Amino acid sequence: MDKIPPKFNNKLFRPVFEVAKICNFTDSELQDYEANMKYLNDYNNTIEYAKKEGLEKGVAFGRRQISKLFALWESGMPLAEAKRKFGLEN
Repeated sequence: MDKIPPKFNNKLFRPVFEVAKICNFTDSELQDYEANMKYLNDYNNTIEYAKKEGLEKGVAFGRRQISKLFALWESGMPLAEAKRKFGLEN
């Protein structure tokens, strides 16, 4: 079969035809496919790791800034002035 019959070209059956197509790959095509899938998985994992690291660093930075803000406020600086100092004015 070169094409999926129209009545089977839907969300339920399309994956079955994709698996059948992969099963008919030559050794060379299968190696290329597996290499591409590995690359795609590595790429996606790298992006997810970067997002997680960025979020953790951003949260840590925000907590440090808030601690500094409250330290200024507790030392007697008006809260509005302390917020301006950190660029948090509304």
